[in-house]
Amino acid sequence: MYKLGFVVFALVLFGKWDSAYCWFRVRSHVCLPTFRWQSRVLVIASPSMGDQAYQQQSREIKSNVCEMSLRDMAVIAIFNVRDVDRSKVTWMVYQQHFGVPRTRKLNHREAHRIVDCLGLEKDRFNMVLVGADGYKKRTYRYPTSMATIFRLIDTMPMRRREIQEQARDGIYCY
Repeated sequence: MYKLGFVVFALVLFGKWDSAYCWFRVRSHVCLPTFRWQSRVLVIASPSMGDQAYQQQSREIKSNVCEMSLRDMAVIAIFNVRDVDRSKVTWMVYQQHFGVPRTRKLNHREAHRIVDCLGLEKDRFNMVLVGADGYKKRTYRYPTSMATIFRLIDTMPMRRREIQEQARDGIYCY
């Protein structure tokens, strides 16, 4: 980050503001514009649906659907090779103190674009958390508890406001 700031500062200092702006915009590309300001997205790449790491993360997600819905989360699961047709997007929808998953298939082109844009590895399990602002927040190389992911999300300014609003409105999970 230090080098990035220095390069942008140097370009601005020497009257190359347009170059600095363009360079910075390219470096901070939004990979999931459809979800921006709508959802926080956990993108999971896995060799297959049967991969042990994917199965472990999937169980973790299924047991936290309501908590994920409170955080306006979506999950994109992208599989390689034999299971590529099973790649999907799942939105967690909050309904009367419960979370309800809504799923749709992801086509090949969408899946490849997301993998390339986020720099996901195709041949091993890995995940990326994308914030509501559309930018990558953290990369995970192993299955991770949703409690750990929630702690990170709950430190974000937008989520802190949501927590206050949800408490005021009586929105919670059983």
